[in-house]
Amino acid sequence: MKMKTLNKIVASISLSFLLFNSVAIADGFETANQKTAKVSKWKCKYCLVEPEWNFELSTHIGIPSDNYVYGNYPGLEQDKSLFFSGSARYISDNGDFWITKFEDIGNYAPKFKSEYGKREAYKLTVNYQSFPIYKRDDASSPFVNPNSNTLRLPGNWNKSNTTANFTDAGLFTPFKLGSDWDEFLLAFDYTEDTNFDFGFSYQRIVESGIKESSANQFFQATYFPQSIDTITENIVTTVDYTGDKWFGNLSLSFSRFDNNIESTSFANPFSSIDRNANVTTVANDPNNTAIKISLNSRYSYMPRSYVRAFMSYEVLEQNDNFLPYTTNDTLNLPLERNSLNGKVANQYVSLKLYHWLNKNWSIDAKYNYKDRFNKTTASLFRPVTTDLFPAQAVVNIPYDFTKTSAKFLVNWRDRKGQKITLGYKGESMERSFYTVRKTSDDIYLINYKNTFIDSGLIRINAHRANRKATAPELIDLLSVQENPLMQRYYSADRIESKVSVQLDYMPTESINTVLTADYLEDDYDQTVLGLQYSWRNNLTFDVNWHIQEYTNISFYIQREQIDTLLAGSARFSSRDWLVDNSDDVKSYGFNFSIHKLFDEKVNINASFQLSDASTIIDVNNAGDVSTLPSTDSQWTTADINMSYLYSEQSTFTFTIIYQHFDSADFSIDEVVPGTAANLLTYGSISNYYNASRILLAYSYKF
Repeated sequence: MKMKTLNKIVASISLSFLLFNSVAIADGFETANQKTAKVSKWKCKYCLVEPEWNFELSTHIGIPSDNYVYGNYPGLEQDKSLFFSGSARYISDNGDFWITKFEDIGNYAPKFKSEYGKREAYKLTVNYQSFPIYKRDDASSPFVNPNSNTLRLPGNWNKSNTTANFTDAGLFTPFKLGSDWDEFLLAFDYTEDTNFDFGFSYQRIVESGIKESSANQFFQATYFPQSIDTITENIVTTVDYTGDKWFGNLSLSFSRFDNNIESTSFANPFSSIDRNANVTTVANDPNNTAIKISLNSRYSYMPRSYVRAFMSYEVLEQNDNFLPYTTNDTLNLPLERNSLNGKVANQYVSLKLYHWLNKNWSIDAKYNYKDRFNKTTASLFRPVTTDLFPAQAVVNIPYDFTKTSAKFLVNWRDRKGQKITLGYKGESMERSFYTVRKTSDDIYLINYKNTFIDSGLIRINAHRANRKATAPELIDLLSVQENPLMQRYYSADRIESKVSVQLDYMPTESINTVLTADYLEDDYDQTVLGLQYSWRNNLTFDVNWHIQEYTNISFYIQREQIDTLLAGSARFSSRDWLVDNSDDVKSYGFNFSIHKLFDEKVNINASFQLSDASTIIDVNNAGDVSTLPSTDSQWTTADINMSYLYSEQSTFTFTIIYQHFDSADFSIDEVVPGTAANLLTYGSISNYYNASRILLAYSYKF
């Protein structure tokens, strides 16, 4: 064995021990009932096993219900009920390896991954996966070609000012609302005999399909299917250096986004005020590029103590040609310039010090600096409103900012399992071309952790943050001052209080319980109009019971409540009404597993989850309180998986999965037909599905 290889192994073992010990001390891994980790069943991915060649092939038969479009869509449809999975694995005694896996080949969500290389020398990785994401499979539209970027109405379309006079909606063209994603990854890693490692990766992501979009035609509005055809490419090269005390990483990355559809045009289904405004054009996301260089380094100047520095510089550019202001030839105003020629530079610096004073005391300090420099030129533009009226001139605002933060923590440990942290964090953000020029935050925090009665652990984390903002100013380019009574919530004065408590307790060696409670409160004490107050609390209880060596059951119950209070004005000068929005989410779930039944041949796993959510909105208008109908939703999922080991080489698997989602939204369900006569939709109803699928599989190892 080479000396370098031996040194690497020893260093790896030593580093792993130090990391494990540090984590144990910092995070409370130790209790009196701490068990020794079972490593007998750990597997080495690239180690030699007999035989050198290993193959596995699985045949799946899927039976989906009619309503197959639901959360975590698996790509299984009735015309793709037979598909395959498998793997091929080769490892030689000199470290050469080739590992290939494929999943769900034959349905609409296949996956493939292959690795080839030599242990501690190089590795080539090829990865491909496809995953459809559908929102609805029953959408409909009057446009006869919903997959096109030039949407046409049928020849017999009856234009009108109201949807009641449109062609029968039953004759609308159906389409799927969603997109197909395809991802390809090629990566190569190389390790030299020196302390350097090199890496290269190329990633290509393609999205195609239809997304939801809408446009206004002055008195009316139309939802229309907007085609998607985009390509995102990422290239990353890295160089790593690992020494006795030093670690360094240099990375250069390039990213490119190409939109093959520049814009989408659709014929106006309503009667037009101007006969020259029968077609509306909507721009799609523009092409753009980004290049980034980053340097990450770490120096361990003594055991358990280190300094770390991270720096990066990034440039983003976008230079697509502008579309005309309007398709109305009578209002074809000249553009100020042909393209935005947008350019933004981001610079980021982070410095961190962790110093271990002794077994009782340590300090942690961190400084961050981020600067966004917008080099885009500001120009006057004269947009046209709904293809009918030239609007007032506006200026594109090259917004940028500088953000700094510094944090200092002091950690004290009196004994194993105990830790107290006191800290302060200061943040400051300065903006340009923004009414609030500067905000500053003072954050004080305390964390406490302690073990008790030999088998329990308690954690308490709390912080209080006070944000102050400068008075609103005039925006230079627009000469417009915002209403001083209204503040954006992310730049307004705010007092935030947060407390989190976690209690871990093992009443017996086989039962573990965890109780977690979180509370967050934000008070916007200086805001007259806008967000006034918000709070959130979350309570979770988990139980895990290891009944026997191969039998386990666990369950959880969770409740989250969110409440917000907003103030509005009809006269723009005083508070006229208040809105209280209350969300309540309750969740339950359990999992049961039992393995090695009937001569260690049968494994069974079952799980169930239910989540129930509701929203209530109260409106207080000058003392007159009215409550809007509640918005409710319920999501349920259940699955059972059983496997039977027929022989050392073959296994049968049976899986049944059920998902149900139902929602009631008064803004959709309780709108009387005809009351929204100037809005053309997809025939929207509240989201609902009641879906299931059965999977049968046979696996054979060669």
